[in-house]
Amino acid sequence: MKLGRSLSFVAAGIVLAACAAPSGPATSRPVAESGQAPSPAQPKTLAVAVRYEANDLGANTVGRRPSPAIKRLFNAGLSLIDGKGQTQLYLASSLPQLNTGSWRVEPDGRMETTYTLKPNLTWQDGQPLTADDFVFGFHAYTAPGLGIFNSEPQDRLDSVVATDPGTVVFRWKRLFPDADKLNDNFPPLPRHLMEGALAAFEADPTSGEAFYNNPFWTTSYISAGPFKIESWVQGSELNATAFAGHALGRPKIDRLAIKIVPDENTALTNLLAENITLSTDFTLRYEHATVLKREWATNQKGSYQLYYATRHYSFVQFRPEYQKTPSLLDLRVRKGLAHSLDRQVLNDALFNGEGFMTETWTPPMYPYFADVDRVITKYPYDPRQTDRYMSEAGFTKDREGFFASATGERFRPDFWVEAGSQFEKELVVIQETWSRSGIEVNPYVLPAAQVGDNQARATFPGMATPSFTANERGYNYYTTSQIGSPENRWAGGNHGAWRNAEVDQLWVNFNTLLDRGQRDQQIVQMMKIVSEELPMFTHYFNTGVLAHLSTLRGPDSGTPETYWLYNVHEWELR
Repeated sequence: MKLGRSLSFVAAGIVLAACAAPSGPATSRPVAESGQAPSPAQPKTLAVAVRYEANDLGANTVGRRPSPAIKRLFNAGLSLIDGKGQTQLYLASSLPQLNTGSWRVEPDGRMETTYTLKPNLTWQDGQPLTADDFVFGFHAYTAPGLGIFNSEPQDRLDSVVATDPGTVVFRWKRLFPDADKLNDNFPPLPRHLMEGALAAFEADPTSGEAFYNNPFWTTSYISAGPFKIESWVQGSELNATAFAGHALGRPKIDRLAIKIVPDENTALTNLLAENITLSTDFTLRYEHATVLKREWATNQKGSYQLYYATRHYSFVQFRPEYQKTPSLLDLRVRKGLAHSLDRQVLNDALFNGEGFMTETWTPPMYPYFADVDRVITKYPYDPRQTDRYMSEAGFTKDREGFFASATGERFRPDFWVEAGSQFEKELVVIQETWSRSGIEVNPYVLPAAQVGDNQARATFPGMATPSFTANERGYNYYTTSQIGSPENRWAGGNHGAWRNAEVDQLWVNFNTLLDRGQRDQQIVQMMKIVSEELPMFTHYFNTGVLAHLSTLRGPDSGTPETYWLYNVHEWELR
């Protein structure tokens, strides 16, 4: 898999022009006439290109295509994960400590954790932010039938209580090891703005759409993050201004212009032309990084980093009402497909051999990766094994060399990928390698406009190749709770609707055991079962590209547990 090479590649940062000179001559300020004060400095605007537009700005909402990195700009939680994956204080002035008065564990497994807020916190509209806003948030997040918020971790809570304006107490139904690091998964919600909307929903439970469509979540969003929304032309651009009352200090950059650029080549062109300063959120792919390397190596106008981004895989549809090729539900067929997937060819074609290829969801920098790698079942490229498993499943090759059933019907499952140059190239490569092994697929490219439609992503008719987060939260995409349906607006990462009771229990264990070593072993066993049952075929960790002009200082790709915007308030624009 060339992981060693890849890791050293990332460790180096692939950061060109680390000591880059300014991209042009310094802008001189006019000399003030005698007796006149110098002109005030002009506000600094950072132009950022992103590929996907967020449905809304709520940190805890279930968007059709949530853009958590962009949501980070507008939200603040009790804590923050830094570039090293460590938990830092944010709205809280202290975090709960196990076996102290701030984190008490009862013999029956119930817990109580206490957070103390920083003094004088305010919302972006100037109103005080107090412990009562966390109480109200819990009320909204658990409102029966609302269904627009993530279920974790509030489904583990009995209650949230404000003992005074600066102290919030969380009372847990059962053990929860991350109770000391609540961040974007449990943000405060401004009672003074949303109490009436929630009361209207509770009076009329059929009015959930009205609650979700409230302008608060979009153009009128108010939170406590580093930037405040100023305007939003949907499908085009979001504009924001620095929040002076930000708990970690006013951002050094005055204004943001977040441009929605779904076409990767357009993003590259604009970055090279210096029409945008920063490009990420999959606006660029690995192939574009090679262009930046060539261009910026000589003029030193920018730098970029490659990092482990989302997991990329092919999920099998397990809902019989949508699966057009029922034989995909036969494990032998899935094993045959797995052995016909040539990751080395895919690596060479997409990443010049420098990709982060994998057969498991566990990134190699995780401490339990070696244990996972040791226990999982692997399926190296071997067409002979494909022949074996397909034959056992009742398929033989027809006159053209493709597998067909005993009735002569060719095995030809649908195979979906998302729109984008890298993914579409991947489709061609996989199609060709499968074809050489006797597997014919019916290809389909999901348009970029539908990538944000969870129903479309959950009702594919054969196999689909999405990308999802590489952090630890992503493991729950194997669980039953993450299966989408009309009742939950098709939300959740388990798009193929695979079910396994043992995996569900292991995930519960991971989220209830307090010992980190024991928790890790739950993931190890989950990955073992997944590799044996093959609900999906894992291809690689997507190569994220964080690129910016040399006039910007501060961006850091961090770790799989970190949003690249974690330190945005510290960035400087020259």
